[in-house]
Amino acid sequence: MRKSTFSTFIKPVRRCAALLCLFAAVLGSGGCGRKAADPYVRTAFAFDTAVSISYYDNKDSAAVSEAMDRLEYYEKIFSRTLEGSELHEINARLAEAAAEGLGDVRVPVSELMYRALSLALDYAEITDGAFDPTLGRLLELYDFSGTEHTVPTAEERAEILSHCGRQKLKLEPSADTAYPYQLTVTDPAIVIDLGGMAKGFIADCLKQELRANAVSSAIINLGGNILVIGNKPDGSPYGIGVLKPEAGSSDYLTSFKVTDASAVTSGSYQRFFEKDGVTYHHILDPATGLPAESGLLSVTVVTESSAAADLLSTAFFVMGEAKAAAFLENYTNVDAYFVDENMNLNKYLHK
Repeated sequence: MRKSTFSTFIKPVRRCAALLCLFAAVLGSGGCGRKAADPYVRTAFAFDTAVSISYYDNKDSAAVSEAMDRLEYYEKIFSRTLEGSELHEINARLAEAAAEGLGDVRVPVSELMYRALSLALDYAEITDGAFDPTLGRLLELYDFSGTEHTVPTAEERAEILSHCGRQKLKLEPSADTAYPYQLTVTDPAIVIDLGGMAKGFIADCLKQELRANAVSSAIINLGGNILVIGNKPDGSPYGIGVLKPEAGSSDYLTSFKVTDASAVTSGSYQRFFEKDGVTYHHILDPATGLPAESGLLSVTVVTESSAAADLLSTAFFVMGEAKAAAFLENYTNVDAYFVDENMNLNKYLHK
């Protein structure tokens, strides 16, 4: 069988050292006191996390400032929880339809939302549902980002999962000139969540914007989703380190070099809570509605697109190493690093 690359699926589309030492960390990017060879660093807070863009030439500062200003725009499209965002309004409309007992619901969507949802559904398909953008109701119950944690019962999970599934979402063109696409949802009890891919998708968009403004060397860090543009100013590739998957760890298990690529880590140690002596992490298995039990602590995926790396790191964590390794045999431009519950590191590097 001919091996594929993820480019066929990709549509054009927390400060200082501490920020760059999150899930997959950029090595050698300087400390808080800038030296001549260190990058300039712009930071902000968006998507409920600290974000940064590091760049090496001060002539790029205006382009970087413009890119940072765009973060609020993207949050107002893709945030499930931000009232007034496009995704929040889509889910609100679905909730109203469900309360009225309606069937199919057609919702106009922006071009950017269309592209992101298309990508999410593509990957839901090729990962056989290991990535699922329709688990929002479960995530609302667990409330991993808040304090009102609820562990749904088996009956609640079964009821919610009966209303989930990529097959219930369909994208198509619309006659509305303001919103040229529409989303048809056959089960309005669905709550859409793009948290497993939005930061990667946005990082790809920011890269395109920076490239269009002649930025040739930079690091985009959206809460640990790392995307590097080009090489370092001296022509050498960037170094990325995979951290030991423990909260607050600064120890690296391995490192590698990248040019124009993204590294994204998904792990059970990143967001979790404990209740009645049980730990619940935020990566849910769409088959059970429970936190995935795949024998893994973290998965780091490295590929050209940050959206692809984001989506696949989540899907691989759910699949487990064996299924993910079999999946990777069909793709030529994806590397993956798996850390299991015994802290063993296994690498799958494309030839």
